[in-house]
Amino acid sequence: MTQHVFSRKSILTLLITILFILTLASVSATIVPGNVTLDDIDSNTSATYNFTNQSATSGAGYVRYNSSDSGFFVEALNGAKLLNLDMFSSDTTGQTFRDELLRVPNSTFTDLISNDCYGCKTSTRVFQGFAVGLFLPDSTHAVIFIKNISGSNINFEYKLNDNASNNTFQQPLTGCAAHITLDQCFDDTDNECEWEVGICDSHGGFDDHDFSDCEMLPRNGCIGINTSTCLWDWSQGTSGLCIRQTNFNENYGYNCTGIINETFCDNQDFTEGTGLCSWDSGTSKCLVNTTKTVTDLPEPPVFACDAPGYVTNETKCTNLSNSYFMSCGWNNQTSRCEDLFFNFARFDDFDDITTQDTCQTVGGTWKTETTFDPISNKLLSENWCEFGIAVRDFSDVGSGGTFQGNAGQLSDCSRDCFACEFNNSASPPAQWSSSAIAQTQCEASVVGCSFRADTNAFNGQGWCDPLAS
Repeated sequence: MTQHVFSRKSILTLLITILFILTLASVSATIVPGNVTLDDIDSNTSATYNFTNQSATSGAGYVRYNSSDSGFFVEALNGAKLLNLDMFSSDTTGQTFRDELLRVPNSTFTDLISNDCYGCKTSTRVFQGFAVGLFLPDSTHAVIFIKNISGSNINFEYKLNDNASNNTFQQPLTGCAAHITLDQCFDDTDNECEWEVGICDSHGGFDDHDFSDCEMLPRNGCIGINTSTCLWDWSQGTSGLCIRQTNFNENYGYNCTGIINETFCDNQDFTEGTGLCSWDSGTSKCLVNTTKTVTDLPEPPVFACDAPGYVTNETKCTNLSNSYFMSCGWNNQTSRCEDLFFNFARFDDFDDITTQDTCQTVGGTWKTETTFDPISNKLLSENWCEFGIAVRDFSDVGSGGTFQGNAGQLSDCSRDCFACEFNNSASPPAQWSSSAIAQTQCEASVVGCSFRADTNAFNGQGWCDPLAS
């Protein structure tokens, strides 16, 4: 019989190895998935969810859902801290979420752009397709993905890593997901990594330009397209949404051949990327018109649903939708004209908007840039949508009470404090007749504004600022 003789050193090494393996086993992470539907707190005050014990326990959960006239909100409770990760995916089956959201920012992360962090706010506005990171009281991380949302309830899928301080949902991480710093992420040019709210990934959407989508159309535009491409669904959004169908093209959306209504064919600019259209009465078809430009299209009187004279006028609001195919609709609950038919869940980024009218409708500025490409020896032109209104130098604007902006993009005083600084009922908007009246108009706004007298203000009278929260 063979005898094995072990030295003290080998025995000690063996014991250390066993202890190390046992330690690894004790701290190994388990990824806990789940799918939850929560009622709105107004209809069920006990509707909260506890990720730690996977239960909807009365009042003891970490998140709840709150729907209001201001939008849909996820709220953190009982010591949980949330971080809005914004739009993640339009795949509301949850498959992309399960496959591609592999990490959330760690508990100490602060967004350098928005200055947001876990716990910086206890409530955050969400849309379908959004993701929200959570740091729980036991130092574990979770993430939820909004699959469906309505005024009555919210449905989300989630992942929980039950190992304290572990903010990953797969091991080992490879590719972009393995990078934990911004520099590491941008240095990985092979994988074309992108840094988004503390997460490095290669998650990309459709082409940012030359793309026409169903989900920015009002009903009058949607029903002007073949139902196999776009279809109006009354159950979506707050007053219905235009939804993609099987013949929707992932490369360009839809083009002239998919349009079946003469008025929409002749007056829309959504197909600018693939060519504007004209109706052929001989064949009763919508055809590409290669000589047509946006200057040939009717220009709406304003580019904002909440513009002065329109925000509280149902007839004018409906006209913006029916005649100019803007995403405006009359909200019967608020008695206001709002962007009811624009799916902000899909188009959370201004870069996703690809037509001038739509850009201006949502408060953006349409930009055009022409450059010379020495390789092709051609001039190249690029169009895109940017946040906000066109910026002028202060020296160009100055003070003295002359309105210098685009009146069509100016919202109503009842929506934004800065819109109270000029008399919007005048055309163009004009200075108030006195500083006292300017102050009265500002402080009478239902938004909650305060007047700050300053002769250097653009109106020559003072600034109208939101009240400090």
